[in-house]
Formats: sequence, structure tokens, C-alpha cells
Amino acid sequence: MNTLLILFHLISGALGCYLLSSFIFLSFRSYMLPNKSIFKEQIFFDFNQSNPLANVNLLTNEKQWYYAKTLESISEPKVRFMNKGFKYSIVAQLVLSKSPTNDKLSKFMLNTQAYSALDEKIAESLRPIIVPYRSVIINTLEVIAFSPFCMLDFFDFCHSNVVDVELMNDYLEQIVPTKSFLFSLSTNQPDIQRAYLVITPKMSFLL
Repeated sequence: MNTLLILFHLISGALGCYLLSSFIFLSFRSYMLPNKSIFKEQIFFDFNQSNPLANVNLLTNEKQWYYAKTLESISEPKVRFMNKGFKYSIVAQLVLSKSPTNDKLSKFMLNTQAYSALDEKIAESLRPIIVPYRSVIINTLEVIAFSPFCMLDFFDFCHSNVVDVELMNDYLEQIVPTKSFLFSLSTNQPDIQRAYLVITPKMSFLL
């Protein structure tokens, strides 16, 4: 009886400590992180150019479309996402088709430039995008194993690969807010189904 009572108290104490520590951690995390914990927006490249371009504006509600020159934007400016003094991880997420074109291409380059609200270039990176290689044997086994699900389009991996590339690590937001990111591909040959800009803040005590 005494053993069961001691065990009960130990379990209760451990559970109480866990709940208390979880509450403290979540409270601390919500305090140390910016209001929004992640930003994700689709990137639309213009493949009519030899070096496809895309410009993602963080301070407008229009997502890669613009009013005619004779008109003024009637929408209110978007609330600033990145907070002054915080560091962020800037990532490009590319969904590449499993196609002969991409297999032959193997790799290409992605240039990224960050611009401030004053239209000044404040940061730049150049990253290789490596098309994932899968041997004929692996592809054949995958098709055999998952063919029923692929035919019903249950899984994206049946026809595409997702590639995440960190473009800028520890990106520090300055007093003048970051206005936009300009992306440029080294070639218009990649078979890209979708592309996203993903911005994730880092906890303040790690800065």
C-alpha cells in the first residue's frame, strides 16, 4: 500500500512538473518570438525570360500582380511581417517534377536579392538547386509499390520532389523594413510545379 502511494505521488509530481515546465516554455516562446511565427507565400516565375524572375513584395496585399500605371492601389499596406531586431531564416521551397527534363538538367542556380522599403539592395545570395537523383531501380520499385495510390493522386512524391534550400541564415531585420525579395533562375529549363518563399523567425535568446 505504501509503495503504491509513493508511486502515485511520484507520478503526480512528475506530471505536475511536466505541465508547469510546458506552460513556462510556451509562455516564454510566445514572448520571445514575433507575433507571426512563419511566413509562406508562393513564388511565380516568369518563364518567358531566359533567366526567369519573380518578385515577392512583403509590404503589399497584391501577390505578384500590379495595378496599371494610371491607377493607384486601393488596398491598405500589409502589416510588416518581420520585426526590427529579429533574425530570420529565409528559405526557398521548390516542388520539382519527376521529369526527363529535370533529370537531364541535374542542377541550376537561384539568385536571391533582398530590397528595403527605400528600394536599396540590402542582401544577396546565390544557391545551387540540386535535382534529387533516383536510380532506375528505385523508381521502378516505387512505381510498383505505390502505383494504386499514384494513379489516384494520393501522394505528391509520385510525380514530384520537394527541395528546401536556405537562402539566407540569421537574416537580421533592420530599422528600414525589408520590402521584397527578387528571385532569378540561371535557366528557364527547370520543370517547376510550385515554388514558395518561407520565412521563419529565430528565438531571441539565440540571436
